[in-house]
Amino acid sequence: MLILVIYSHVWVTDDDVAKLGTIVSGVVERVTPHAAIVRVNAKGYTKGTISAEHLSDHQGLVGLMKSVLKPGYEFDQLLVLDAESNNLILTAKYSLIKSAKQLPAEVSQICPHSVIHGYVCNLIESGCFVRYIERLTGFAPRSKATDDRRTNLSEAFYIGQSVRSYILDVSSETGRVTLSLKQSLCSSTDASFIQEYFLLEEKIAKLQLSDSKSLGLNWVEDFSIGSVVEGKVSDVKDFGVVVSFEKYDDVFGFVTHYQLGGITVETGSIVRAVVLDVAKIEHLVDLSLRAAFVDILREETSKVDINKKKRKKESHKELEVHQTVDAMVEIVKDTYLASVLSIPQYNFAVGYASLTDYNTQKFPPRQYVNGQSVIATIMALPSPATAGRLLLLLKSVSEVTETSSSKRAKKKSGYDVGAVVQAEITEIKTLELKLKFGSGFHGRVHITEANDDNAVENPFKDFRIGQTLTAVIVSKTNKSENNRKNYQWELSIRPSLVTGSTEMGGKLGNEDFSYSIGQHVTGFVYKLDSEWIWLTISRHVKAQLYILDSSHEPTELQEFQKRYTVGKAISGYILSANKEKKLLRFVLRPIYSAPDRTLGCETIKIDDTSNHLNGNVSYHIHEGDVVGGRISKILPGVGGMLIKIDPHHYGKVHFTELTNLWVSDPLSGYHEGQFVKCKVLEISHSVKGTFQVDLSLRTTSDGIHSQKSTTVNNSELNNTV
Repeated sequence: MLILVIYSHVWVTDDDVAKLGTIVSGVVERVTPHAAIVRVNAKGYTKGTISAEHLSDHQGLVGLMKSVLKPGYEFDQLLVLDAESNNLILTAKYSLIKSAKQLPAEVSQICPHSVIHGYVCNLIESGCFVRYIERLTGFAPRSKATDDRRTNLSEAFYIGQSVRSYILDVSSETGRVTLSLKQSLCSSTDASFIQEYFLLEEKIAKLQLSDSKSLGLNWVEDFSIGSVVEGKVSDVKDFGVVVSFEKYDDVFGFVTHYQLGGITVETGSIVRAVVLDVAKIEHLVDLSLRAAFVDILREETSKVDINKKKRKKESHKELEVHQTVDAMVEIVKDTYLASVLSIPQYNFAVGYASLTDYNTQKFPPRQYVNGQSVIATIMALPSPATAGRLLLLLKSVSEVTETSSSKRAKKKSGYDVGAVVQAEITEIKTLELKLKFGSGFHGRVHITEANDDNAVENPFKDFRIGQTLTAVIVSKTNKSENNRKNYQWELSIRPSLVTGSTEMGGKLGNEDFSYSIGQHVTGFVYKLDSEWIWLTISRHVKAQLYILDSSHEPTELQEFQKRYTVGKAISGYILSANKEKKLLRFVLRPIYSAPDRTLGCETIKIDDTSNHLNGNVSYHIHEGDVVGGRISKILPGVGGMLIKIDPHHYGKVHFTELTNLWVSDPLSGYHEGQFVKCKVLEISHSVKGTFQVDLSLRTTSDGIHSQKSTTVNNSELNNTV
């Protein structure tokens, strides 16, 4: 069956041309069993059609919508899928309309390892064809169509079915697009599937009343979710209790045995019950007499309105989108394969979750019983866009029924490095996010994989447990330390990877150690000791910042460990690098190439006992620099003092460079181990490879040159300390 539509207005401005992939609106002119001819106001088109299967994402609602649709009904949103001569091919599917901007119209717009909404256009024994915009079609081979390879495709999918498709491969040469429709790869990450049901249910209910003298859906306002209503028991049946309402002859309430909460009622008795669900098409209200709901109402109100008393709304305000909650099954609705849930820790707020998904509409749903505890994620708070309902996503929607073949499918996952996945945050730590995705897979996002170039301070601050995000698999690590039975995946949410994973390809898992002296890098603190800050530059590369390189102010050096905390971002310049240990040493000052005026360098290997990187300190300290130092030794008489300015380098302050003005005892007030602020006056080298660094502690020493200091080499300094 197809629907006839006349356009009342077109939401495009490019010379009124209804381009493929744009959203338009229209009015039904004529409904026939097979087609609908439409007149279009856009230039170049005079006709358009909507096939029956494109009336809804839900197969169960297609027939209902078709039965009530009449000439004059206005579709406020329709997506232009294709054009045949002067005829537009249209869809009213909410999933396609909502994702219109992401739908591809040509092969070049498809990114491998992404998930795209589409619809089934053909089924053959060897696989399933999925179409997008302008007849762009992908193919899911039989082995990639379901998690259980034994499933008959004709029993798993139907022509016109809305699906989520995982892009396995795109051939630029042949234009062939290979897909997977496995639920383990394509499960929903939002509540759009059930959201469309409630929105379309309301439209159908209004269409049912269009020819009657009824007041429309005004009755629904008296049965808001979570309110308490009064009614009379009209019938007691084996499967529950029927309740009638004095004000409405065509609206009935129903209380299941579970929702009676052990209470016995008789025909004719008056009951006050809490509204759990409203079926607008059937004019049926699901009620509860359970103490869990009724007692809360009694606590919240000192007076009870005989007709209705709304529950407090604070519970919804406290809930947050993407928050994971423990919920309890109150009712399982076979009519639309959804469950009514309550959230005990939030004042028994009532929410709704679908038991099926786009790709599993023809599969038998997982069985639930009243009172069962489930884990769900808040996807949308009550609003007009959700028909006033709190929408949840069950954790089980992404899980595959554990048959023998699906277990094998789980072990032989189609995930690979470069794959784009939808993952849920399970734990937030200072240096990593813990995630779960697919069918029981676990991974993490290291702090250096949160943004490009580590450019954001505290990159995890805006995330919440239960939030769903798009990530790219960059590596598969060894078995998880906490669960040796599961492998942990390394994921990245860096924008450059999430949006451009096609170009990265197989390089994601291989991290090159390509760093150069003087290169500017940023890392995050993961450990501190008395003299070193340890930073993580990437998942595998670490760096060190020496205490005296962190500042030249004595007060800041004294507060070294208080100034830096785990997770803090620090930027600096690479001083040396050890490829074998993947360890860098960096400093906060830029590094310049001026060998005649800088501290001479020597290559020193990493100290294996301390694991500190000490060597290749080239062009680090320059004449004229103001640096931080630490008094290593106060020399007797007028010898001055030795100052440590680097892990293995020292300088000397001559007696006359201790103070600006003459004082009788310039060494008073100084002690070994004290931090000081120094100016580098001169750096000189000898032919023997030794060097000497002259320092000044004078605050006005510009243009003043000290006496030549005694030649000092590292071994001599170490012996004096």
